[in-house]
Amino acid sequence: MTDHVPTRVVLYTWGPGDRVPAAEFRYSPDEGVSLTIINPNWSRFAKELYEEGIMVPAERTLVMRTAGPDFMRALLQPWNMSYYAFVDESDSA
Repeated sequence: MTDHVPTRVVLYTWGPGDRVPAAEFRYSPDEGVSLTIINPNWSRFAKELYEEGIMVPAERTLVMRTAGPDFMRALLQPWNMSYYAFVDESDSA
């Protein structure tokens, strides 16, 4: 994985004609990873990842939110999804 530590990753879903933010993951060394629900109708996927972790197939490992930077990087792995997209919106991205 890269050295860049994302501090803000937004999960978007495709609404009528445009993408719509569903949830936001934030990371800070002091607070760890947090999840903010933006659109409750489209946030279930984000809640599942936050609570159950992210499977990284290339590494054959489950990354939990307690892993901080690795969890945030795992959000940005290539996903095969039609209705969602993760976007790194960190200040330094």
